Amino acid sequence: MTGMAIPVEFCEVWFQYLTAGDNEPMYTHLAFGVVAPISQAAVDAGYTAWITSWRTRAAGATTLAGGHILEGAVGGSIRWDSSVSPLTGTNGAQSVPQNSAFLARKSSALGGRRNRGRMYIPSVPEGDVDSAGVVLSATVTTWNVNLAAMMPGGSIHTAFGFLGDAVILHETGSQTPTTMTDLAMQNRIATQRRRLRR
Repeated sequence: MTGMAIPVEFCEVWFQYLTAGDNEPMYTHLAFGVVAPISQAAVDAGYTAWITSWRTRAAGATTLAGGHILEGAVGGSIRWDSSVSPLTGTNGAQSVPQNSAFLARKSSALGGRRNRGRMYIPSVPEGDVDSAGVVLSATVTTWNVNLAAMMPGGSIHTAFGFLGDAVILHETGSQTPTTMTDLAMQNRIATQRRRLRR
């Protein structure tokens, strides 16, 4: 869990990555409004769409293993675990060192640090960055297509079936989540691996 309060009618969607040689899974996550009842079938449909789409960007050293959803509820949160089959990446065999990650920026229409965020994505294929850690422009373009699929109207977002607007949650549960307007890949890899841990 993140430690952040998840308001009722919102959820966090956690995506799990298993990397060869690392005995601990890594996660990325996004938060959304909930606009329909969550079901196990919808959870699995969403994670299946994510794995199918994103495995073409992940290195073969990484397995996309579904994940879990934390749904805001009175008195705490409800956890939904996926039951989908994991699949390995198909974008080359090797990743750059394990302390590296792609970085996507979460933006909103509001100013201030609390109204934006970051999403770290592990398993950076060697062929997607140069020796200085700059992400190839073609890779940035392709990743932005994949990230757009997570936003409202995108294929992965639609597959879950119960997700509303993408949002940025705040540490204070009484504070209204900020609607996220953009999720965009940055052109340099990041090295803050600790953020990938749950």
